[in-house]
Amino acid sequence: MRDLGRAPHATSLPDPGALRDDQLVDMRHIGAAGSSRITPVPNDDLELRLTTLEHEVTRLREETAAARALAALADRDVAEFRTELRGHHHVLEALRETQLEQGQKITEQGQKLDEQGRDMREGFATLATGMAQITALLTRIAGSERDGS
Repeated sequence: MRDLGRAPHATSLPDPGALRDDQLVDMRHIGAAGSSRITPVPNDDLELRLTTLEHEVTRLREETAAARALAALADRDVAEFRTELRGHHHVLEALRETQLEQGQKITEQGQKLDEQGRDMREGFATLATGMAQITALLTRIAGSERDGS
């Protein structure tokens, strides 16, 4: 705010008759104890102050409108981010479900593989026993043919 030019400290209010009709009193400088520093303000200075104030109010309204527009954009951005975040959350939940299902299938397949491994070992053991018996029979037959020749 502009300094309106302060008068020397006075101990009392100015004589109302000393002011001209085209002057106003600046009451901002009246002290708490009643001492005053009242200065007359010419009308043309009042018009300048009013014009300055009007420009300031216009500027503040423009800044307020701009701030509201920015706040609206920020609100829209936040809403978009929340929507995107919800989408990511749903994707992660679906991925988790898929991983749980796949984990269960892998466990089932592992159990089947273990079962097949046991069956195969039993089969090989049976095969080995059969081969040992065949070998023993062939050896016995071969031995008796040698003995009989």
